[in-house]
Amino acid sequence: MTTLNPLVLFAHPSLQRSNVHRVLFQSFKQLEKCTIQDLYELYPNFFIDIEVEQQLIKEHDVIVMQFPVYWFSMPALLKQWIDLVLESGFAFGKDGIHLKGKKFICVVSAGGSQDTYSQSAERDYSLKELFAPIEQMARYCDMEYLPPYVVYDSLNQSLADLTRHEANLFWLFENFDKTNGDQLKGQIDINTWLESQTTEKK
Repeated sequence: MTTLNPLVLFAHPSLQRSNVHRVLFQSFKQLEKCTIQDLYELYPNFFIDIEVEQQLIKEHDVIVMQFPVYWFSMPALLKQWIDLVLESGFAFGKDGIHLKGKKFICVVSAGGSQDTYSQSAERDYSLKELFAPIEQMARYCDMEYLPPYVVYDSLNQSLADLTRHEANLFWLFENFDKTNGDQLKGQIDINTWLESQTTEKK
């Protein structure tokens, strides 16, 4: 069991409308060591407390961004958080060492099916390509980037599906020391690897 302590940056502008994110949110609340920053609850006017957020980063080993994929990107407040909090001299550049070596992962929902976000889809870009700016951000800050955990077809998830996602996500963060960015490099998402790991435990 891992001793890593994740910082979850939760960004959903209308949580009451999302069964998926309420369940994923509960997975993190079950963890013994976990800090959850509900960004839309904390900063409804987008006035982010940079010093508070930077101090939290220093105190945690894993940075998690949980959000719905809106128009193939992230909600506006999370982008604002990145732009303001991950500044030069803190996250990169001279003396910007405070993210170095930390693990980074996104936990997201997507309205389309897995095929919609695949390399063979009719769309122009795969999920990995859409997330390239996020991956580059993590690597530029010297973090260990892991492929995202994705709930595809999020509007059509059954109760059994949601229960499975909750269990998978809880297992992932309870066993986070088993993940390896190099081993998972090139994968579109972490789902397939995670399913194989949890199946072995049954």
